[in-house]
Amino acid sequence: MVMAHKPSICKGRIINITSVVGLVGNAGQANYSAAKAGVIGFTKSVAKEYASRNINVNAVAPGFISSDMTAKLGEDIEKKILGTIPLGQYGQPEEVAGLVEFLALNPAASYITGQVFTIDGGMVNTVRRLVGFEPQCSGPARGVGITRASLEPQLS
Repeated sequence: MVMAHKPSICKGRIINITSVVGLVGNAGQANYSAAKAGVIGFTKSVAKEYASRNINVNAVAPGFISSDMTAKLGEDIEKKILGTIPLGQYGQPEEVAGLVEFLALNPAASYITGQVFTIDGGMVNTVRRLVGFEPQCSGPARGVGITRASLEPQLS
């Protein structure tokens, strides 16, 4: 982060991009979830450190956003995912960009710092676990050894 080496900066806005997975976790994505949760903790800490310099620091946590990745999920997986989103649809990239633009440029956002904004159609409030992503294990070590590779057949 360049600003950490420029103590003369006395106004600014930093918007970090994380994911709703950093808030709720997801089976088979422990590494991704941990990284995104780290961005959330980083955002909150830096917001406290930089507040005295009038630098606002926030994070945006998108849920499922329409993209090349979501286009490849397949009809069955898409139906299950959309069933976990109260608004019943994927978000659009322009919606995420609009939130980032508001936080970065709008004077109405000048008193907002240290916050995580989910943009997920209400998914975080309702989802417990995505159906179809349960670990496939046998024996006493249940839940051990789940990797993204073991989920690839379900995602492709």
